[in-house]
This record gives sequence, C-alpha cells and structure tokens, in this order.
Amino acid sequence: MLRSFLAALVLGPMLAAPATAALQLYPIDNIADLPQIDDGTGPLKFDFKPFKIAKRYDGMTCKFALYRIDKQEPQQLGGGLFAVAGGHLSFSDTEWATGGLATPDSFNRANLAFTEKGELVGMLPVFNLFVGAGMVPPDAVMVTLKTKGGKLGKDMPDGTVNMDIERGMRGQFAVNGCNPPGVTGPILPYFDFSTVKLADNYDGRHCDFAMQRIDGGQTQELGHGHVAIRKGGHLVFLDGMWETNGSPQSYREINLALTTTPSIAGLMDFYGLFPDDHSSDPAPFPIKLKGEGTFDKLSLAGDVRFPLYEGAKGVLALTSCY
Repeated sequence: MLRSFLAALVLGPMLAAPATAALQLYPIDNIADLPQIDDGTGPLKFDFKPFKIAKRYDGMTCKFALYRIDKQEPQQLGGGLFAVAGGHLSFSDTEWATGGLATPDSFNRANLAFTEKGELVGMLPVFNLFVGAGMVPPDAVMVTLKTKGGKLGKDMPDGTVNMDIERGMRGQFAVNGCNPPGVTGPILPYFDFSTVKLADNYDGRHCDFAMQRIDGGQTQELGHGHVAIRKGGHLVFLDGMWETNGSPQSYREINLALTTTPSIAGLMDFYGLFPDDHSSDPAPFPIKLKGEGTFDKLSLAGDVRFPLYEGAKGVLALTSCY
C-alpha cells in the first residue's frame, strides 16, 4: 500500500502533464551560430569572413620559423616550409625543436591566411615549452594570429608577425624567404638589393672564407669554405662547413652580395653557438647587413663584423682571393 502511494505521488504529476510540455523546440536561423566543438583533427576553426584574403602570394613556396621571446631573446620552437594557394598556407617539411608531443603532423591543424594588407591571420598550434627527460609533455597552445601582429612585404611575404602565445609569453612567426611561382631550388632569404649599389667589377673571382666568433677577446673559428662571386657581386658559397650545428646545406641559403665600397649587404643565418653553449640545438642568428665591413678594393681581403649577443660578435672574413 505504501509503495503504491509513493509511486502515485512521484509519477502522478508527470502522467498528468501535457505531452508537449516535456519538449521545447527553438528555431535556428543559421547552423553556424551553434558552438563549434573541436574534435582534435583537421584545421582549427577560424572565421575568415571579416578579412579580404590576398591572392598575390599564390604559387609561392616560403621558409618560416616559429620563435618564442624569452628574456628578450628569440628561441626557435620549430619551422619548415609552406606553400600558398588561395591566400591560405599549406605546410610541409616541418619540424619542432621542443620535443614531447610535438610532431610535424601538428602543422596540419594550422589554419592561416594572408590578407590584402599583408597581415597573417588564423589559428596555429604552438608547442612553446621544451620537454626534458622525466617531464610531463604539455599539449600545444592554440594561438590566434590577429591583424595587430604586423604586416609582411607587399610583393613577397617576408618579415615577422608578432603573436601572444599565452600570458607573459610572446612569439613570432618569421617568413625567411620565398621562391616565386615555378621556381625550385634553395629558398634564399629576401633582401631588397635596390637599396644598395652592387659591385660588378669582381665577377668571376673566388675567395676562401671563414666564419668566426669573437667572445671575451678570443676568436673561435665556426666555419670555413670557398666562395665564388657571380654576376652583380652576388656571393655563392661552395664547400662550406660549420664547426657548430649548422649543416653544409645552410650555406646555399645565404643571400649576400658585394657593394661598390666594397662592403657586404644581404641576409644570412649565422650558426654562432656550439651545441654545449646554451642548448643541445641552438638556433642560428639571423644577420642582416646593409653594406657593412672593410674589404680591400684590389685583393678583397677583409671582414665584416656584427653583434651576436652581449659581449660577442660574429665575423665573416674573406682571404686568398684570386
């Protein structure tokens, strides 16, 4: 008797209620208004509708690097190549320096595009912490790139875009050079040589070169090889070797030329640290020269010096030219 009374007390109101009261239907004007759930696969969701996507970079293949800014110094997190189609970036040959859960496949989740103003917008997974032995590997931070990050070049997307990785940590997406549509081979960092007067009277000459570091009054040899001077004073590095962690291939990606002074202008990655200096795989220093150095007008012997870090300078020296 008591069980029947309790069942009636609980179920009575439910049975007595109209059938339509249990379900409420609401119209949805646009399914895009629903919250988007990230299932962990495919490109990250980003609304490009507010932006005018640029097509002028289509067909280019570019080299990029990701950095975090730690104590005002950039630390490279990863990098690789990207191709541009319809204004959107498609990544390849990527790698991370952070370890842990970071894999090249994570770049498949990036959803980035160039705007007509030269901005880079979208979303990008960033593994911003270096993982050592015994550490719990952290997940990637999903970073949104906004228009306030800065603008890239008008004709070629060279330059650096700033981004906020997480609270208290800034980052950079650097485009280090592009090949125009249909051009294959090494991607040289872009430099506007129209800003300097190039020498044309040294074409065909050859020199030995040395890469050095001056730190605390001591000079250390970092690399050496042979360089040829091509049309318009452009330097082509041959048989180059690094004593640090740079690869011989990196010499093919140097974009330097002699000016009429003579001096040197252009861009290069300078591997100025040995693996045991600061980390197991230190990033190169991006060096920009605007017509600097002292070289003999006849023999071309001389060098150009540039700052690396506090108290240290890098050196590119030319000797034994013929």
